[in-house]
Amino acid sequence: MVIAWVLLFCLSGISIAMLIWGFSKKERIYQYPTIAGAVWLLYIIPQAIGSLINPYKFPNKVIEDHGYEIALIMCIFCAISGWLGYRSNKWKRLKMFTPVILKQSSIFNLWILIYIISFYFAYKLASL
Repeated sequence: MVIAWVLLFCLSGISIAMLIWGFSKKERIYQYPTIAGAVWLLYIIPQAIGSLINPYKFPNKVIEDHGYEIALIMCIFCAISGWLGYRSNKWKRLKMFTPVILKQSSIFNLWILIYIISFYFAYKLASL
């Protein structure tokens, strides 16, 4: 389980580095690595901490087969490949990606709308 904690700290460091990269310039705040780093840090890592603190909630085979470590290694690979893939110049050379220029206020308002919709459906789901 010690290796799993080390891998968790590596994943935390990568997601914090993604956030630092995103917040270092104003135009990077809504870019993919910043949002992905926030998701890793605020959604995945707390769940990983909970599963490492409570290993008895899972079958014994998960611990015996190093399931935690394998899952965390895959998370690290996904975070790194997403960040490096976004920063590569291949997209620019192939002209496969044309950015859409939007105002930050319109993006923020859209996020608020999605947030309200998600609360509505979470309420409806809870009332079933």
